[in-house]
Amino acid sequence: MKEWLNMIADGVITIIHAMALLLIAVGTVQAFLRSIHAFFNPSPTGEHFSDGNLQYARWLVAGLTFQLAADILATSVAPAKN
Repeated sequence: MKEWLNMIADGVITIIHAMALLLIAVGTVQAFLRSIHAFFNPSPTGEHFSDGNLQYARWLVAGLTFQLAADILATSVAPAKN
């Protein structure tokens, strides 16, 4: 039974890590494009740049939350060390 649960958990962990990777990659590309746009079209208040940074932070928080979930899952199925 434990082996079966470990196999399922390993697959789920891999999927969650892939989702985190996708979130962070998409957010990074979007932040790069927004930064280029803000560089060539600056606003007097710097609003474009700060909005881009805030959006990027949201992408990173989402990705890191998924990574945390994968780490919690990995820890919950890890064998206890005595």
